[in-house]
Amino acid sequence: MKQIIWVYGCSATGKETFIRAVAHDKKLQKLVGLPVGKVSFSRGSIEHNVGFDPDAQTKREQIAEDIRLAFNQGFEAILIKWQFLDFEADRVIKFRTMFPDVLQSGVLLVIPLDEHIRRLKLKKWWDPADDEREYLDWELRTTKSMVAKDGLSVIEIDSSNTNYKLL
Repeated sequence: MKQIIWVYGCSATGKETFIRAVAHDKKLQKLVGLPVGKVSFSRGSIEHNVGFDPDAQTKREQIAEDIRLAFNQGFEAILIKWQFLDFEADRVIKFRTMFPDVLQSGVLLVIPLDEHIRRLKLKKWWDPADDEREYLDWELRTTKSMVAKDGLSVIEIDSSNTNYKLL
């Protein structure tokens, strides 16, 4: 069965790094429960991921075409970098209609708070005047709430380094 895997996580949890690693690493594909060697990812979900871009929502419509293309090329699974924009657009629900025979699931990336704060401070958009712990607490609660509302089966993975582990 073909699969769409949403890679959830707060800012700075390494969603893009994880996606690129899984797409090319058979051991990671097995860890996540994907068909080994037949995994792709949505470039549109990586390239168009900034909520500050007024056209980001429209640009993320490319994800559906990425899915079609991957399945037409023989891939059995495609990874998508999730963003708050996808929840706002009901993209998971839309894809249930667009791809009724495709299983959708999720991976939630989590990291320890100290590492998360360190990474967050490296983001070019981060304002040093903001409180990291308060922001991350809000973002984690919000992300987990959105993940639950999407209603997918989700596994959690520690992405604090490239030795990814199921939690």
